[in-house]
Amino acid sequence: MAFKTKLAEHEIQLGTRQYRIYPEGEQIAWIWQLFGANRFVWNQFVAAFEARYEANPELKFPKISVLKSWLPLMRKEHEWLKRVNSTSLQFTVERFSDAMWAFLTKKQIKQGKPRFKSRKYYAQTATIKNVKYQTKTGAQAQIAVLSP
Repeated sequence: MAFKTKLAEHEIQLGTRQYRIYPEGEQIAWIWQLFGANRFVWNQFVAAFEARYEANPELKFPKISVLKSWLPLMRKEHEWLKRVNSTSLQFTVERFSDAMWAFLTKKQIKQGKPRFKSRKYYAQTATIKNVKYQTKTGAQAQIAVLSP
């Protein structure tokens, strides 16, 4: 699935690396807070757009820049979101936008509406963007951190 976001001209994306980590103590609490914040933002967007879509299915879906502009408002309203990496929340909004775009355009077979995420679902994920490392060739790539 291709994301609708574009890389800057000077960036080269080599791919995503996934690493298993073994956190301890406060790190575990921070990771679960990150999962919870991403799930909360996703569910807030799902609820807002379910109501919007049911009220008027003909409305155009807003651009991703408009969706991302709602994040600072959410962070002001919910102070605990400020303790979480903002790039992770932005990536959650990007994933939501892609899911809604696929649903509204019906480009993918069996693509239903984005659904609410549960704390009890076994696959909790978070992506922290712009965590960069240098490769031998000097190019940069993104790193995705998997839960333990």
